[in-house]
Parts: sequence; C-alpha cells; structure tokens
Amino acid sequence: MKSKTSKIISVLLWLISLVLAVLIVLQLYKYFSSPEPPGIKTNIKKHENDIIWGSASAPVTIYVYSSYTCKYCTLFFEEVFPEIKENFIEPGHVELVLKLVEIPENPKIMRALQAVICVNKFGKLDKLHELLLYNSNVVFSNEFELLIDDYINSNPDIGNCLVNHGNYEYIRNNNKEFKENQFSGTPTFIIENKVYSGFRSYEKFEEIFQNAIEDATN
Repeated sequence: MKSKTSKIISVLLWLISLVLAVLIVLQLYKYFSSPEPPGIKTNIKKHENDIIWGSASAPVTIYVYSSYTCKYCTLFFEEVFPEIKENFIEPGHVELVLKLVEIPENPKIMRALQAVICVNKFGKLDKLHELLLYNSNVVFSNEFELLIDDYINSNPDIGNCLVNHGNYEYIRNNNKEFKENQFSGTPTFIIENKVYSGFRSYEKFEEIFQNAIEDATN
C-alpha cells in the first residue's frame, strides 16, 4: 500500500515538475521573443513647432511623443539620449523629432510647454529643457513665472509667440494624434512607421536604429 502511494506521489511530483518546466519555457520565450511592433493608425508628419535634433537629410526620422511629467521620458533624455545624439544624430544617421504632449491639459503645464516651443524657435532651449527634466513641478512656482517673464523681456519674439499661440493648438494637435493612434503611454517612439512604447536602454535603441538605417539605405 505504501509502495503504491509512493508511486502516485512520484507521478504527481513529476507532472508538477513538467508543468512548471513548460511554464518557465513559455515565459522565457515570451521575454526573449521580439514580436513585430504595431504600425501607426494616423499619419505623422513634422511640424514647424516640433523640437528637432539632427539633419533633415538623415536617412531615418524618429518621432518621440514625450512629456516632462513622465519619469521614463526624463530617464530617456538623461541616460539614453546623450549616446543617441553622439552616435546617431551628430553623424547624420538619425533625425529625432520631439512632439510634446499634455493629455490632461493642465493650464500651468500647457503654458510651460508653449514656452518651451517658443524658446526653441527664437532662443536657446537647453537650459529650460534641462530645468523641466530635472523638476517638472517648477512650472507651478512663482519663480517659473518670473523665468518666463525674463525670456519675454529679453526676446520680444518669444513674447509674441506665447501670445499668438495661447490657444495651444499645436500641443492639442499632438494630443489628438496621440489618442487617435491609441499610443499606450509616454515616451512613445515612431521609427519607420512602427510604434515602440515605453523606456528602452541605449543598447535596445542601437539595434532598432541600425536595422532602420540599414532598411532605409538599401
């Protein structure tokens, strides 16, 4: 009787081990497999208010939908973008087009994004871009309003830009494109009409970029 019970237990343990092994293999396959990324639903084009790094003659254009309130967007610009800029943008292989979004359309953040667009068009964006990456909550402070006033006083074109585009049409159009394409979150990257959502390491982008460049130049 004990021998029969031991055999049953052994069989059950073997079956459990087999099931666990199959589940582990399935999870590993799911993790390491690279399914084809989905394509875009609505056509995306460059706009004069986009923030652009790189040359228009680059064989590959990368569109990035990003928000300063998104921690993974900040992580991308702080940790990944510098290497992309050095190895792909500056040598002329890739053009990166940033499209700012603010889906809740918070008034303070919308105004800050418009300031970014205007400063980029008529001044130097680097310091403002870095400030918002470092601390996006600064837009709710009186100090930020004073900073915007300084930009306006030092450059009338920036002031006119803020006034003339106070309805935030460009940002709202970015929001519309984001929703129509059913993007799942920021940052979202459009590379050769394929959608890559979420943060990736430089090594992952390096592989994607190299494949895109190879396809575009062959």
